[in-house]
Amino acid sequence: MIKKSIRNQLLIPIISMIILLVSVLSYVAISESKKHITNNSERFLMELTNEKISNINNIFNDNLTSMWGIVNSQILKDGKTPWETLRNLLDSQKKSRDHISIGIIDESGNIKYSDDTTGMLEDKELLNRVLNGEGLVKKVGIDGDNNPIFSYLVPIVVDGRISKILVVNRIEPELSRIVKEEVSGYGAGIILNEQGIIQIHTNNEFIGKKLSELDDNIGLADIEQKMIKGEVSSGEYKLNNKDNMITYGRIKVIGWSFGQYLDKQGIQQEVDELSKYFSALGGIVAVIGVLTALIIINLITRNLKKIDNHMTILSTGDLTKGVEENLKKRRDEVGDIANAINKTQQYISEIISLIKINSDSIDMKSENLSNISSKFVHSTENIAHAVEEVASGSDTQAQELTDTVEIVNKFGRELDKIVVQFEEINTRAVDIDEKAKKSNNSMEMVVQGLLELIVTFSEFKEKINSMDKNIKKVNEFTSLIKSISEQTNLLALNAAIEAAAAGDAGKGFGVVADEVRTLAEKSKTASNKIFEIASDLLKDTRNISSTSEKMNNEIVKQRETIDTSMTSFKEISSSIEEITPRINNVSRYVERLSSNKDDIVIKSENVASISQEISSLAQEISASMEEMKESSLDVSITSKDLKDMTAVMKENVGIFKIE
Repeated sequence: MIKKSIRNQLLIPIISMIILLVSVLSYVAISESKKHITNNSERFLMELTNEKISNINNIFNDNLTSMWGIVNSQILKDGKTPWETLRNLLDSQKKSRDHISIGIIDESGNIKYSDDTTGMLEDKELLNRVLNGEGLVKKVGIDGDNNPIFSYLVPIVVDGRISKILVVNRIEPELSRIVKEEVSGYGAGIILNEQGIIQIHTNNEFIGKKLSELDDNIGLADIEQKMIKGEVSSGEYKLNNKDNMITYGRIKVIGWSFGQYLDKQGIQQEVDELSKYFSALGGIVAVIGVLTALIIINLITRNLKKIDNHMTILSTGDLTKGVEENLKKRRDEVGDIANAINKTQQYISEIISLIKINSDSIDMKSENLSNISSKFVHSTENIAHAVEEVASGSDTQAQELTDTVEIVNKFGRELDKIVVQFEEINTRAVDIDEKAKKSNNSMEMVVQGLLELIVTFSEFKEKINSMDKNIKKVNEFTSLIKSISEQTNLLALNAAIEAAAAGDAGKGFGVVADEVRTLAEKSKTASNKIFEIASDLLKDTRNISSTSEKMNNEIVKQRETIDTSMTSFKEISSSIEEITPRINNVSRYVERLSSNKDDIVIKSENVASISQEISSLAQEISASMEEMKESSLDVSITSKDLKDMTAVMKENVGIFKIE
């Protein structure tokens, strides 16, 4: 049969469990990281979108603010200011602000620029809106570098009424830079007008088209409609077989919509790099776990090997060497085994020593029995000779009878010695019975301890289950906090939109709304972290519960083993209790035999008084003596056989070495 190593039996399942655990944890970490990266990317993209929209609004507002400052000057408000003065003012503004052109529009739409060129504003609706007091911005074209050209129009109050308009035409390269600025090399911006037509894009071929008209796209039509409505949101679409993410919002000054898109390939690369990192980390953890398992298992098997070596020595009969002290001092199962082996070795040594002593005693007694048999043979020969001569004289016969009485007395003394030996055997049997009962009681105490330990493990498992329920409640509260933070964030965002719509009057409220939204985001992040920690605790408590269940099963198995040992002790005790009465019976039989010996002596003395009668029976007694002689020879042979058997037993016991 192939020997199965305990080391391998422990190592294979432990290594398998470590590898499985590391694989599961790595998979969970990668999945959660992917989700986290995606959420962070969307959040980052929305923040970037809001920042760029703010910068774009600042560009338009900065130019409009500058123009409002010009129209509020007394030179423009005075209708009698000569054109030469107006032209000088406009030229200075043109040069300082780097405008393409600057001029004045009358109520009919006629334009006169500072360089004395003229033009006409064809868009009457736009003209009327400005004359009604609005400051407006309109895209009028693009330059050779595809930078947008905008016209800024601000009403001029002349003599108490709006009768003129200040117009500025300028290129906005900064606007193109903001829109076309790439995000980590995987995305940029896009601007749509009120009709959904692309105004600025990194791909010049897309300018002038609608999003929904782009070739090979999925999902852009829905996003286009939401951007036209001025919604602030996010979405996903596919363009040219590439998955993209986009966040968008409204440019309030001009009424257009700005979107920031990102190719998901960049996100996937981050996920792939993180997957490689977690895989490498999982491999390192697995190697460390396997090495740790090897060290622990080697420590266990090393001690078991020492015990195995000691048992091999015991199997050769050498009982002189004890178990190593360091093994006996251990406070674990190995220490219990070592101490049990040591006690068993001492007990066997005592038994072997007792057997050797009893063997010597039996050898001596068999020698005495052989001598007695020889003497008895000699006595029977004398009796036979006396019987033959009984006829010649009763004195000789009486002397022979006296010799017979003496021999019987010696035989009685030997019987007394046998009685003493049986009493010693009986005493030792009772002692063995008491020790067996004490061992049985000790085993019952161990069983009681195991039962208490099983109860303790059950209570421990109940506490673990209670902890599991509490952690689930923490997760429920965390989900509630997360839901509240999301609602707070949405309310803060709506408040920020309303504050922005209110203009300068709502700026303070907008700042407060932004702070509330920031706090809501932090609350959501904190609740997510609490949820992750609680989930990890939940997994750990379930692992502890599973491990305690396995330990409880092992304790139950140990109890079954101890029950088997108790049954064996009870059987030994029962056998000893059965043997003890039989030894007592044999002792009583020998005592009766000794009593009969006394009767023989009395009868032998009576025989002396009737020696005359013996003479007539001399021939019969002679024949009986011959038979007795043969029996005595048999006893002598038997005693020699007993002596030989004792020698063989001593030789077999001699293989054991004891101190």
